[in-house]
Amino acid sequence: MTRPAFRSTRPAFVGPLALLALSFLLMPLPRPAVAEVTGCPLETGAFAPVDQVKPILETFFANLATQDVVSAARDLFAIFPISQEAKDSFANKITAMKGKLGNLSGSEFVGFRRFGASQRYVIVYWFSFHDLMPVLWEFSFYRPKPDSPWQLNFIRFESDDLLEFMAFPKLQYDTLRQQLEGPLKPGN
Repeated sequence: MTRPAFRSTRPAFVGPLALLALSFLLMPLPRPAVAEVTGCPLETGAFAPVDQVKPILETFFANLATQDVVSAARDLFAIFPISQEAKDSFANKITAMKGKLGNLSGSEFVGFRRFGASQRYVIVYWFSFHDLMPVLWEFSFYRPKPDSPWQLNFIRFESDDLLEFMAFPKLQYDTLRQQLEGPLKPGN
């Protein structure tokens, strides 16, 4: 006995259209204009250099909550080898940030990054909590000689793009920000 031939009732072009639709669904979405943030690989465990610089930052943030910026930053600026003009400019930026975001209600250690096995350079991240939003700070500390005191090598802070701030080095972050917002305005 012969079976009757199977006949499809659907038009012949549905198969290719279905494949085309399926291929669009499986295509990867376009990448965003800004690089993706893949997380913030920070360490938080014990590390002697971080344990040595933490008291400096704890004092700075405790003072920042109760004093004017110049007084609060006195000890921090004492170990920051930049010009007095640069220190004054940075103090003005901190003062402006506090004016926009409100009182400091606390701070906490976030983590750190080290470079290989180096005991002489470390980047420490810290949160300060304000009335309107948190601020993420990055402090780079450097020891010119193994037995010398720590010096502050670099400071930056951000209140808006926290993950991007942590994920990208300063110059790359500034470049990405300029692409999104345009050139920096004087005083920023």
